[in-house]
Amino acid sequence: MFNLGFFEILMIVILAVVFIGPEQMPDLARNIGKIFRDLKKATNEVTDSLQREVRKIQNDHNELKSDLTREIRQATEIEFKVDTSSVSTSKNPEPTKNDETKS
Repeated sequence: MFNLGFFEILMIVILAVVFIGPEQMPDLARNIGKIFRDLKKATNEVTDSLQREVRKIQNDHNELKSDLTREIRQATEIEFKVDTSSVSTSKNPEPTKNDETKS
């Protein structure tokens, strides 16, 4: 975690015993353990919260994407129907006044 080797950790423990004293070492170790536990708990809560928000955003994105795809598909179908109906009416045009007068 902190890239400390065995001798670095041993040096820290020796210095702590010298400066703090052996009587207060258990309390200090307990307090340090509590600090690290609380820090880990807080970071896990933040991570979980962020992951929930990201999942919510992804779900919203997927829902919007599917809605947009559905709307585009419907618009394309409507456009296709309009195109095919105009093609079918242009093949058999109704007679105009000019056509009736010619016959």
